[in-house]
Amino acid sequence: MLPLPNERFKVTRLEKVKTDNYSFARFENNRYSTATEYNRCKMRLEISAEYVRVLNDKYEEVVVHKQFYGQKTEPVIDWLKYLGAISRKHNSFKYTSFFKGLPTVWEDYFNAADFDERKKMLNVLTPIILDDKLDEATITIKIGNIRDTEDFLACYRSLTESTKKLPQVKTKITLAQIP
Repeated sequence: MLPLPNERFKVTRLEKVKTDNYSFARFENNRYSTATEYNRCKMRLEISAEYVRVLNDKYEEVVVHKQFYGQKTEPVIDWLKYLGAISRKHNSFKYTSFFKGLPTVWEDYFNAADFDERKKMLNVLTPIILDDKLDEATITIKIGNIRDTEDFLACYRSLTESTKKLPQVKTKITLAQIP
């Protein structure tokens, strides 16, 4: 009996598509997100039974989506690719499905915050979400008495960053330092 090959055989098909004005690629009546910089571009879709991989013209992976069968009314979106654009349009953030998928503490905070505070918090929260640390940020907003972005940052950093031990200061006339 012959041994099995070392490399796994990939059963996929490759299709050429062109993205629309909103950077969505259409496949079998479903729309899959790419990234904001790929509007009206030629892309390739690597389609398998479980997933749809979106590739750029150099065959580099842009995003991977779960394969949906049948027609979805809403596009399939990987919000992390659009988070930078959404953070610049902070009023539209409340109307995205990403916002509705956040823990309720965040929804309550953003609904109660004014325009400027919402903008500041979204700019602070974007890199935290991109670093996949939303759980720590949610714990911070739950346990802390957060009134504004500065309170959140102070509490978040105290929870996530280690405290630095300052060196002892020695001068010519140093008094005894009690620990």
